[in-house]
Amino acid sequence: DYIFIGGGNAGLVAAVRVAQLCPTHSVLVLEAGKDVSTNPDIRIPGSRFVPPNLGNPEVDWSFFSAPQTNADGRSVSLPR
Repeated sequence: DYIFIGGGNAGLVAAVRVAQLCPTHSVLVLEAGKDVSTNPDIRIPGSRFVPPNLGNPEVDWSFFSAPQTNADGRSVSLPR
């Protein structure tokens, strides 16, 4: 049996490959957050990077950089 932590591109590809090669084993993929697959804001490619989705915790992790010296001490949004 196999457990993959993180369902990013590589995690999902690896999980599918293991499932194909070892059909008698179970494969579990754990992903952070709740299921938002029915949210129309994430079903359109790139839509999570445009307002009002930027900073919306349902579709964005709301990460910010450390204060940047060359940006007058401001933090920069890092949409994910």
